[in-house]
Amino acid sequence: MEFRDEIYASISRVLEDEGLTVSRAEKASEVAAKASGTSRDIVLINEAMPDESGWLISSKLHLSKTQRRLWMYTANHMYRVQEWKKLAGVECVISYGGDLVRLVRALQAQIKRERQFQQEKIALNAVHTAIHEAFSNNAAGVSALVSRFAG
Repeated sequence: MEFRDEIYASISRVLEDEGLTVSRAEKASEVAAKASGTSRDIVLINEAMPDESGWLISSKLHLSKTQRRLWMYTANHMYRVQEWKKLAGVECVISYGGDLVRLVRALQAQIKRERQFQQEKIALNAVHTAIHEAFSNNAAGVSALVSRFAG
């Protein structure tokens, strides 16, 4: 969600270069429809929208039980950001100090961390499934499992 054309252009280019699909909401009133009417996984919100606070927008999305993950970016470091994140259901806040290059780099780094997390989650699920199958089958399965992951 970004109302400034130059910022939106930079952000959308970064996200599209990462293989993500982007849609834009320029006003707070457009966010709910965009978030619920698409298959977006992440809603990226500017904390300083002209018509409504990004925290209020994210709180509304959070209270509506949207299954979207909420990320926010802000030019200013916020006081008590951890409390606000929890209240508004925001997963991460990127503070970029008003420097567009810094914002772009921070988004790239966050996306990279997110992809690593998802890969680790898939690997842990595979280990969990293998352990469950081994214990379900028998002790021989446990031995096979131990040798599989020990090597």
